[in-house]
Amino acid sequence: MKRRISVLLLLLVLCAVLCFPTLAADGEDDEFYIKGETLLKYNGAGGDVVIPDGVTMIYAGAFHDCDGLESIVIPDGVISVSSNAFDGCVNLTEVSIPSSVVVIGVEAFLGCGKLESITIPDGVVEIADGAFADCVALASVDIPPSVKSIRQRVFSGCTNLAHVTIPDGVTSIDSCAFEGCKSLESIFIPGSVTTIGGSAFEGCTGLTSLTISEGVSYIGPFAFAACTGLTEVSVPDSVTDLGGSAFAKCTQLETVWVSKQFADDFEMTYQYVFPDGCELAIRGSTAASAHAVAAPAATIVLAVVGAIAVAAAVIIAVRKYRAEHPKPRRRGSVTVTRRTIDKR
Repeated sequence: MKRRISVLLLLLVLCAVLCFPTLAADGEDDEFYIKGETLLKYNGAGGDVVIPDGVTMIYAGAFHDCDGLESIVIPDGVISVSSNAFDGCVNLTEVSIPSSVVVIGVEAFLGCGKLESITIPDGVVEIADGAFADCVALASVDIPPSVKSIRQRVFSGCTNLAHVTIPDGVTSIDSCAFEGCKSLESIFIPGSVTTIGGSAFEGCTGLTSLTISEGVSYIGPFAFAACTGLTEVSVPDSVTDLGGSAFAKCTQLETVWVSKQFADDFEMTYQYVFPDGCELAIRGSTAASAHAVAAPAATIVLAVVGAIAVAAAVIIAVRKYRAEHPKPRRRGSVTVTRRTIDKR
């Protein structure tokens, strides 16, 4: 009986090895924990790492917070770098991304503070939210024409980013995409872009040259707020919706070029968009228009009405006080005060 049980157990072990070879081959004790074609987890010490051939997907968080990682070579054949794959690799300085990659996931390289440059291949169609956010050493990025949308916060907080190429073909720049990129000096937004999201370039204090091409129809709230280096801006005729405070706190902004229709509608529609003191200039005219951006008309009216109401309230209060506290009358040297005498 015992012999039969032993033989049966041996057969079960052999069956497991033959039918499920990956279970025997794979394991978390290896440097790379791989299941099928997916790299699930890196367990090594870091340094210069080359991912093995045959991997097609780097799983979410595979290299998360790997402090020792300094460079990574992603092999040809990898299609997806999943969310947070290299999040928090604070000593990562070099990444090689092959042309086979199609998707760079959410916050894939978030906080890689020593990453100075990145080459995004032409095959990439999706760079997800926050993919390179807070990569504070990143200095230059060329976005490939295969990308159609620059997602939320994708380069937010990249304070050393001085050069960005936005290709023709991109249709939208989402909210906070380049927020806080203080070293960015020049931006050309091509005519394929129709939407610039809220706070897309907010706080880009080094921005001195901004070109918004004809074709943009929507500029969101605070889109270029606090871009303190801007002195002149041209709003294209195609813009039909300009969000509140889109250029607020642009303290050096002196001239905003607009269409005549924009200038005619300015006080009713766009009074909260630009900082006080800048001047609207009508495109095609040699002289600036008569519109000077100051406190909006509605705001002035409200302020005047408020002041009148306060003055009226003060007058009423004074009259009431005087009625309740009449001044005493003097007759010669005798002081007489009016009183109401209750006769009983």
